[in-house]
Parts: sequence; structure tokens; C-alpha cells
Amino acid sequence: MAKPQKTELLNQLLQRKPSQVEAWLQRVWSGQEKVPEGFNWLGFAEGAAFNARSETDLTWAKVAISIYEDLANHSKNSDRHSFMLSSLNLRVYMIAKLGVVPGDAILNSDKIIHHFFSTVKFPYEWVEKKASDWTRLELKEIKELRRIKNYLAVIRFLMESGKHDCNQKLKDWLSLEEKLP
Repeated sequence: MAKPQKTELLNQLLQRKPSQVEAWLQRVWSGQEKVPEGFNWLGFAEGAAFNARSETDLTWAKVAISIYEDLANHSKNSDRHSFMLSSLNLRVYMIAKLGVVPGDAILNSDKIIHHFFSTVKFPYEWVEKKASDWTRLELKEIKELRRIKNYLAVIRFLMESGKHDCNQKLKDWLSLEEKLP
């Protein structure tokens, strides 16, 4: 399929009702419908996220988040981190606008906190020690500290929204954010 046709499909999808797009996406992922090779999934996710934010629409958010997470699940580590940050930032935005709904696929703030703690590879004490003099670390460790800082920024946004209680463990981690590269 030629490039303009792929772009046309993307534009058409972003003009549809979000429930229609969600249904289309399910058909694609179940193999009932084909997508042109080279389809711009990231552009689609970003367009859906834009629609979710501008319309405060939970269905658009579900579409965007499911695409970001699918991209993350099929990407190498550095890209995975970027896609997950996009997903988590959109979740926090929607929670700030619509509130927390325990058990909801998007509006459950515990999912964001759980994701942070499940992806941090090192204990708080190690991170605290390394953060105190990170300029002497090897690039791999600096990248890991930066990854943690990026996730902490998402958690800070959640805490500042007032939609999740900040326990002492989270406060300790958040206190490291400014010390990290």
C-alpha cells in the first residue's frame, strides 16, 4: 500500500468515534482485519492520546494506552521505556481529569505505582547512594537512574493531582527525583 493510503487510513481513524476505533483495533489484533505494512502505530497512538486529552475521552485514552503498551511489549528496551512513559503519563492525565476508579483499566492509580515498583531494578538504598555522586558512574548506571527519574516524574504528577495518597515509601523515592540525572 502506498504511503498516502497509510496516512489516509490514520487520518480517517482519528476522525471516527472512539468506540468505532476501539472496535477496529480489536478486529486488527484478533486478526479479523489487516493493517497496511508500515502503518504508523506511534503516530496513531499519539493522535489518539491528543484526542483523549482534548476531549477528555476515556475511550480515546484506552485506544492510545493499548497501542503504547503494545508498542512497548514489542520493542527493544530503550523504546519500551519511552512508550511506557507515554502510557503512564496519559493514565495520570486522565486520572487528574476524571478521578480514580479502583479496578478500572485506565483510572486505577495503583497500576501506576505498581508499574514503578515492578520496573525499578534496584533497592531505594542503592539508588540513593548512586544518586549522591552519579557523575562518577558508568553510562549504563546513569541511564538506569535517568529511567527511574522519568518514572518518578509521572508519580509526582499523580501525587500533585491529589488523586493518590503519598505514603512514606513514595515520599522517600520522590525525594530522590531532583538528585537523579
